[in-house]
Amino acid sequence: MTEAEMVKICYDKFKVNNNYKNIIREVPFLSRSIDMVLVTHKNEIVSIEFKLKNWKQAIKQALDHKNGADRAYICMPEPPTGFNKLFIEELKERGIGLIEFNPADDAINFIIEAEKNDNRWFPNINSLKDIVNRIANKKIFAI
Repeated sequence: MTEAEMVKICYDKFKVNNNYKNIIREVPFLSRSIDMVLVTHKNEIVSIEFKLKNWKQAIKQALDHKNGADRAYICMPEPPTGFNKLFIEELKERGIGLIEFNPADDAINFIIEAEKNDNRWFPNINSLKDIVNRIANKKIFAI
């Protein structure tokens, strides 16, 4: 399985459960791209960074997402030996959530809930919300 396949499957799963106002893939932010953004019915912006293996890189990216998102998650398949204890501790310390993707049955499980991020810079918040709104209203292209 590739990261792109995992993103597509999770996108379809999130679409079906109808818990979100908008679900957008590949959202440009801070000269990068957030793999997926979910907009809740309460207008919270939730970012998700998808990785197959490199959890240290995923944490760096999720920390960048926290500059604009209300909550930040990492989505990964659980390794055969389980999630690394250091990884779990760092997620909890930094307030980043963890979603486990199970490729055997395409199940999505929220393992760690992300903390709401109130320590953001308003220009970044407004920038991300503007981009998400423009994509949702089809004023700019997204996947």
